Formats: sequence, C-alpha cells, structure tokens
Amino acid sequence: MHKQYVSFFDAAIPGKTLVVASGTKLKLMVGDVEELAEVLGDGEKGPQHFELPGPIMKEHTDLHKACEKDKSLEVPLVMVKIASEYSQGCKRYSSPGVLFHPKHCLGDCGIIPIPLYAVPESCTIKLRAYDTSFADFIENSKSFLNNVQWIVKAVQTPAAAGSAVTFQPFGATVRSVEGFAEIPDVPPYQLYSIEARGPEGYLNAHPGAIQRYIGGEDSIEIRSSFRPCGKSPARSVIFVRQECAGVRWGENTVVNVGGIDRKIGKDGILHVPTDATGLASLFALGATFSPPYVDLRDGSNPVAVVKVSQQSLATPAQMVRGKFVDTAQTPFARRPLVVLLPNGDEVETFTDDAGEFEAPPGSKVFAREDDWGLATVPIVVSKINE
Repeated sequence: MHKQYVSFFDAAIPGKTLVVASGTKLKLMVGDVEELAEVLGDGEKGPQHFELPGPIMKEHTDLHKACEKDKSLEVPLVMVKIASEYSQGCKRYSSPGVLFHPKHCLGDCGIIPIPLYAVPESCTIKLRAYDTSFADFIENSKSFLNNVQWIVKAVQTPAAAGSAVTFQPFGATVRSVEGFAEIPDVPPYQLYSIEARGPEGYLNAHPGAIQRYIGGEDSIEIRSSFRPCGKSPARSVIFVRQECAGVRWGENTVVNVGGIDRKIGKDGILHVPTDATGLASLFALGATFSPPYVDLRDGSNPVAVVKVSQQSLATPAQMVRGKFVDTAQTPFARRPLVVLLPNGDEVETFTDDAGEFEAPPGSKVFAREDDWGLATVPIVVSKINE
C-alpha cells in the first residue's frame, strides 16, 4: 500500500483548514478503475492521509508504461474526492475531483489539498390536508381538497450562546391542490409557525398555529385534519315560566315538537336532534308556548328560550279546533297566530301542516303581518253547539 497525505479546507473561507472525521470515504478513479479509500488520522499527530488501493496503483502503472511507449497518450492521473456529502456541525460539504500523479506526490512534501464547498441547505415542507368526515369527503372532496391554505413564517428567537446560525427571515402562503402543497427552499435550523386554514364551513382539528423546529432535514411532512361544521348544529330549547323567566319549566314533561313527542330534560332543557329542520311547532296539554315554535332553519340561534304559561282551559275536551285558510281556501300551514285569551293574556300558537290550530273557547285569534302574509281580522272562536 502507498500512503498519500491529504488536507481539506473550506473553499469559502481562505486559510480555514478542516479536519474530516477519520474513516470518511474517498473515491479514487484512474482509467476504468474506481476504488474507495478511507481518510486516516485525526490531524493531531501529522497530516491526514489515505492509502492508495492496489488496483488503482496497478492501473496507473500500466497506463504510465503505455504512455511512455506512445507519446500521443495523455499522462495518467488519479482523481480523488470525497465519496458523498460530508457533514460537519450544521454544514454539509461536497468536493470536486482533484487530479494528482502518485509518483510525484508521495512523501511528506506531497500533501494534496482538497477544497470543500458548503452545500446550500434548505428544507422542503410537504403539506397534506385530510377531511376526517368520510361522508363529507365523498360529497365535497374537490371543493375541500383545493381550498386548504397554509401560512408559514420563520420565528426569530434569542440566539443561543456560541451558535453560528444566523436567523433568515422567511414567509410563504400556499393553497392545496388535490389536498397537497409544497414549500421548497425553507432555511433550516430555526423555528417556524405553521397555520392551516380550511375552507369556509370547516374546523381545524388542531386550531391555531403549530410551532415546528426544522433542523437538518431535507424534507418534513405536516398533516392537517379538518371536519365540517355541519349545516344542522346541535340545538337546545330552554323552557321558562311566562310569569317568571328565572324559573325553568317542564322537567320530564312531554312536548310535541314538529309532530314528534319529546321529553324535556333536566333544568327545563330540551335537546333537539341535529336532523330536525325548519319551523317546528310546540304543543303540550295544559300549556301555551311563546313563541309557539322552534326555529331550526339554517343560521338560526342554536339556543332558543320559550316562555310557557299554564292554562286551566287548555285541555282537549275544552279546546276549540279551527282552520286557517288563505283567500283561495287553501290551508295556511305553519302560520304563527296570536291568541287573546278570555282572561286577557296574549299567547302565540302555530297552525299545523293542515292549517289547523287550537284555542280555548271565547279567545280571539288573528295573525299579524309577517313573512308568511298580511295581518288578519281577529275572530272569536267558540264551540259549534254553543
């Protein structure tokens, strides 16, 4: 084996010698032969070196002999370089190939200098969006996947003692395409704020920005999960007494809501299923509700307060059933009505799907002008046999 001395230096900083780790692989080539060698020594007891592999020396000798016989041939030289990128601290280096003639470089005077060039470092942030609702994803995949936005900003932090890293300002905003996005050339070794914003009507499973430190990674992946808000949010109805709104009413009482009997829960609160929609009328024996319905339409308040008055006359045997029709004699379904009770109280009720309503005998019933139509003249309801 032939020993060859070698030294390394930072090409960007004149005079800065670098001692590479012992065992760093070197690539050597001459003619058609390629071999690997290892850097030996730590630079403390003399220059670092490597040993020229036998196949390299044999190929070089054979080529040199051929060159002596045929002067038209080029003098054979050996090329040496670091086999792959070399990392030292936070920097990565690569080297060009350096040509040398083994015969004239062997010995203490023949130290081959090899320049190392710092590899520009950057990271690629790979972003991916997920819709956690499978049903919604099937229905709205294209709209969702192409409308997620990520905002990435570098966060400047106090420099650590002895740190050679300089803060590099960076910011980027990207929008997803088919659920994916990438941000290239992100400076490493600093902290980043990454915020994901979904399309309108979606909530981020982890709201707010996440803080991510990027070290020497070539790439990182950030996954953002969203779920649809839902067009029919959970709704609650709070029942209170008409004469004292601070007192709840109806715990364990059954109330007909939009044609379906439901039981009022603890503290006078009724939770309405999310699939209930529209204007749902309220009815319960012995009670009058104000308003006489619950608004379950899109955009309505998810919490409704209903005032309840107990009516001694409000029983099936004593109630008068009427029908509200328009000028064409068509039943006016779901129309809010005002009922002036014989005792002077005013309550509200609601026609059902057939346009019918109930009120105590002697009451005056009319409709105010509203979104359903014009005001009507009050009529006095009474039993037919009276």
